[in-house]
Amino acid sequence: MTSRTRPAFGVMIFFAVAFSLGAYFTFAAVQGNYGLFRRAEVQADAAKLRAELEVLQTRVARMENLTRRLSDEFLDLDLLDQQARDVLGLHFFSPANIMKLLEIVVPSAAADDTVATGFAFAKRLGKVAVRAANSDGFIGNRILNAYAEAASFMVEDGASPYDIDEAIVGFGFPIGLYAMFD
Repeated sequence: MTSRTRPAFGVMIFFAVAFSLGAYFTFAAVQGNYGLFRRAEVQADAAKLRAELEVLQTRVARMENLTRRLSDEFLDLDLLDQQARDVLGLHFFSPANIMKLLEIVVPSAAADDTVATGFAFAKRLGKVAVRAANSDGFIGNRILNAYAEAASFMVEDGASPYDIDEAIVGFGFPIGLYAMFD
C-alpha cells in the first residue's frame, strides 16, 4: 500500500504566523515608537537640548549679573559707556530736605573735574558730601541696616517705636528711624 502524505498545512501556518509575528515584533523593536532607532533619536535630541540649555544658562547668568548691576538697588557705573563716565552717582538720604549727608558715588574712570563738580554741587546744596565706593548699599545704608536691626530687637523686647525715635532725635539725629521709615 502506498501511503500518501498530505502536506501539513497546520505546521506551515504555524511557522508562517510565528515568522510574521517575529518579523512584526523585530520591526517594532527596531523602528517603532519605542524602538531602538527612536531611542537613539531621543538620546541625540536630549544631548542637543542639554547643550542648548547649557548655553542658555550661561547667557541667563550673564544677564542676571548685568541686571543686578543695573538694578535700582545697585547701579554699576562702570558698565556705562565712555561718554557717560562723566556722570557721578548722588545718593541722597530720606527725607532729602532734612538729611545732610550726600554720598557721591564715583565710578573708577571718572575724571577729576567731574568729581570736583559733584562736591561743589553738594556744598551749594548745603550737604555734607562723602566719596563713596560703587558697592551695594554704599555707606549710609550699611550703617542704617545695622542700627535698624538693633532698633527692631528693641521693639521685640518691648520698646515703643516712638520712644526709640525720641531717643534717636535726642542723640542728635534730625529724624527718628521709624519716622523715616514711615
